[in-house]
Amino acid sequence: MRALQNHLTAKNMRTRICAFNVLSHLIRTFPGVMNGYLDTVIINITKTLADSSADGSMKIEILRFISLLLNTHEPERLNRFVEVVLPQLATAVGDQFYKIAGEALLTTQSLLRVLHAQKLDVSKILPIMYSAVISKLKIADIDQEVKEKNIATAGLLISLFSAELGPQITDECLPLLLERLCNEMTRQALRAINHIVQSPAKLDLHPMLPELLSLCAEFLRKNQRSLRLSTLTLLESLVCRFSHNGLQGPSLIKVVKEIPALICEQDLQIALIAVTFITNVVNSYPDQILADPLNNLFHSLLQGATLNATLSLLSALIKSPLPNKPTFKQILERIREPVYNTGTSQFLHRQTYSSIAKATATVAHSNADQNDSCALVLSLRDSFRNAGPDNDSVRLFSVLTLGELGRLCRSVFETLEGQINVESLIVEAFESQLEEIKSAASYALGSLATGNLQKATIYKEIHIFFAHLNALRFIIVEQPRPADDHLRPVMGQFLATVRDPDLNVRRVAIIKECLPNLLPALYEETKVKLELVHEVEMGPFKHIVDDGLDLRKAAFECMYTLADQSLDRVNVSEYLTYVENGLKDQHDIKLLTYLMLVRLVHKCPIQMAQRLDAFCEHIKPQLLLRPKQNAVKQENDKQDELKRSAVRAVIALRKVPNSDRWDIINGNPDLTQMKELQTREQHLWSAVNGYDGQETMEVE
Repeated sequence: MRALQNHLTAKNMRTRICAFNVLSHLIRTFPGVMNGYLDTVIINITKTLADSSADGSMKIEILRFISLLLNTHEPERLNRFVEVVLPQLATAVGDQFYKIAGEALLTTQSLLRVLHAQKLDVSKILPIMYSAVISKLKIADIDQEVKEKNIATAGLLISLFSAELGPQITDECLPLLLERLCNEMTRQALRAINHIVQSPAKLDLHPMLPELLSLCAEFLRKNQRSLRLSTLTLLESLVCRFSHNGLQGPSLIKVVKEIPALICEQDLQIALIAVTFITNVVNSYPDQILADPLNNLFHSLLQGATLNATLSLLSALIKSPLPNKPTFKQILERIREPVYNTGTSQFLHRQTYSSIAKATATVAHSNADQNDSCALVLSLRDSFRNAGPDNDSVRLFSVLTLGELGRLCRSVFETLEGQINVESLIVEAFESQLEEIKSAASYALGSLATGNLQKATIYKEIHIFFAHLNALRFIIVEQPRPADDHLRPVMGQFLATVRDPDLNVRRVAIIKECLPNLLPALYEETKVKLELVHEVEMGPFKHIVDDGLDLRKAAFECMYTLADQSLDRVNVSEYLTYVENGLKDQHDIKLLTYLMLVRLVHKCPIQMAQRLDAFCEHIKPQLLLRPKQNAVKQENDKQDELKRSAVRAVIALRKVPNSDRWDIINGNPDLTQMKELQTREQHLWSAVNGYDGQETMEVE
């Protein structure tokens, strides 16, 4: 700063600009760095802004510097800075040069946000700022860029400080913003009013609402997409703010009449906002819907968010007490007309059938009289069976609608249980030669299952049950999740499947909760079942196959998890007995057991010391095992892997009290070398990760 002080007051304007530019880069790099030099900066800023010889570039650079300073420093330290600079800033807002005025307005916006966020005393500041902004707002023949920035600043000022400014807002400022809407089509004025409407400011906007709504109706007729978007956004905010009273009247009716023309496939974004708006109007002001809101609703290819908004509109239309509201049958006729009209059905896109089917099901679901829905189902059944070969569109629509009805209102099929078997009816659709109908039948069956997940028969299929348990396995994680509240009541039912006669179901069901009831079944699954071991002849060779190996692996994986997280909830002595059995099992089980031994040494060293001799007697044969002369490389690699795991287990067991009496590694040169290698690896792991070398395992 000492080096820059002379340059900040240099006579050469280019030098001053470069000096403030350097300060701007310094602030961006080190926010808050100017806290100790604000007095010096204030003097230089005020002198330069007041200097008549300073050109526009110089003032613009200083205004940008002020905005950056406000956004990067603590407001408490800027009180004096704001008080001194504010008069110069107000003067810059009224400058005749449009670039200076525009930059000053942007700086004013930054100042307003800082003042509001920190709740500072603005009693002396606001009158000066309001006067500068409102004076500029009254001038009509100013640059368009300055005009838009001024409107945005006025909207921000009103939304943040309406309580402090008082009645002068409604008397002076709001009429000026409304005048800007009347005189020109500017999106910025709409955005500014939308900002005011969305703000928590308690302003009385009722006097301006009739004229504002009339202007919005005119803007919706204009062929300007950006203007329509801004208008619809403002209208949606108005309905949300005045959800019960204030918008009703001829002006709102004019707006509603313009909405159907905006629902078209040419612009789905506008269609989405338009449908959302009309849905909110149906819910809040049903007496204002005089035109038919279903006009053109399904003449376009609706999908995604636009389709969801349309379905919400249909639901609101059915439930709301609209005057002269069409009946249930009339609404269905309007929705299904493109399908049953033979002149237009052949030109419908496939997605349109799905959209109309969802709309039909939504109408039935929202209707209070279930008899109407039952009649609809029976008519769909008759349409599907009686449609001729030239009416594939009717069959396609009927199948899709039956599926959607099963997803949304399954109770209808329960009421008609003796009259229609919807599953069999949809299965008949697979006999069709048309691929679209077969695909629709698949989708319909999935929808039926989605709406009836609690049906008992779906649990009778072993593979379905297996898939459910597998999904449940991945839902359960260590961190709490919202799904836990739904899983907790049914967890006991799932865990009871450890006694299921099917191997696949038992394997997936072994998880760690409900231990008191599950541990006996879990321990039972760690035993080798001879009935699952059989001999397979592969040419001249005989191979032993153990079908229960995967099940035992799942059981030992669960035991490993218990050792890691829930050992305090089990009988350790009984637990170690079954761990010992793993040392006598096959290759994969032995690897898991060695990992468990390493973990258990840290968890329960005293109990491990009591079982040390038994563990060592089972580890000793593995350490002394020599490979066969005719063994293939893969078999030798597996033996080496087991031997390395055994050595790591022995190193861990050395930490158990009184383990010195058992030493077989040091008497064998190969094992000694392997031990030294494993010890170095564990020391290196500990040094790099700050970890004590304890093994970890990721269970797949």
